[in-house]
Amino acid sequence: MTQPKRRYHTRSPHHSANRSTNGLAITSLIFGILSWILLPLLGAVVGIITGHIALDRIKRSEQNGNGMAITGLVLSYLNIGVAGLGIAAAIVLPMYSDYVDKGKVVAGEAMITPTRLEVAKLLGDNVALQDIHIEKQSIEPYWADLRVEAGEIRATYSGSQKVPSALRGETLIMSTTAQSQGEQWHCRYANTYAKDYKRKIRLLPKICTAEIVK
Repeated sequence: MTQPKRRYHTRSPHHSANRSTNGLAITSLIFGILSWILLPLLGAVVGIITGHIALDRIKRSEQNGNGMAITGLVLSYLNIGVAGLGIAAAIVLPMYSDYVDKGKVVAGEAMITPTRLEVAKLLGDNVALQDIHIEKQSIEPYWADLRVEAGEIRATYSGSQKVPSALRGETLIMSTTAQSQGEQWHCRYANTYAKDYKRKIRLLPKICTAEIVK
C-alpha cells in the first residue's frame, strides 16, 4: 500500500517584499521627526497615537512598517520626555533662584538692623522724623551706601556677588509714617519703573509690612 504524497508549500523569497507598508507607520515616523524640528509636543502626540495604531494593524495584517512605527514612537516619546524636563526646569529653577536670593536678602537685612533699631528708638524718644539723620556709611559686602535722611533709611546695595543680581546698585528706601507706628516700615525701591520691579518686590526685607510704588 503506497502512502499519499505530501505537498509542501514554500513562500517565495519575494513574498515579504510584495507586502504593502502601513501608512500610519510612515505617518508616525514623519511626525516623530517633525516633533524635533517643527512641531514639538504636537508632533510627538500624533507620532505616538499613529505609531501604536500602526503596530496593532501590522500585527494583524502582516504589513511592512514595524520598524518605522517603532522609530516614530521612540522619537515621539523622547521628545515629550525632553519637553517635560524643560517645562519642569522652567518652573523649578526660578523658584530655586528666588529661594537663594531671599537668603541673601536676609543676610543683608541683618546688617542694617542696628540702623533701623536706632531710628525706632529715636522715634520712641519722641524725636521728630525730620530731625533724624545718620551720616553716610558703607557696610560691605552688601551695602555700598547707608544713610538716614529725615527718618528715612536709604540703603544702596553693592555690586557684590553676595547680593542678588536684580538688586545690585538698587537703593532700598525704608520709612515709617508716624512715631506711634514704630516698627511698621514701608519699603520701596528708588528705581520703581524697572522691568523686574515685581521680582524686586518679592525680595523686600521681611521687616517691610507694605510697599509704596510711586
